[in-house]
Amino acid sequence: MTNLRHDLEMAAPPAEPIKRFTIDVPVCLYRRIKAVCAARGLNTSSMLRDLLEREFPDTSGQFRLPL
Repeated sequence: MTNLRHDLEMAAPPAEPIKRFTIDVPVCLYRRIKAVCAARGLNTSSMLRDLLEREFPDTSGQFRLPL
């Protein structure tokens, strides 16, 4: 059995550096997110990144927070 996460990380280098952050959500929301992602065959992290990209579109460098 292969480690899918390792395989995905090794498949292609990210286009830009990745920064991790953690949020706390109610259990009921967590379960809904996981259920919807499973039903759609989506990776939870990818779906949440897409959602954040739609909510916070790239402003072409107009404003940038330091890391």
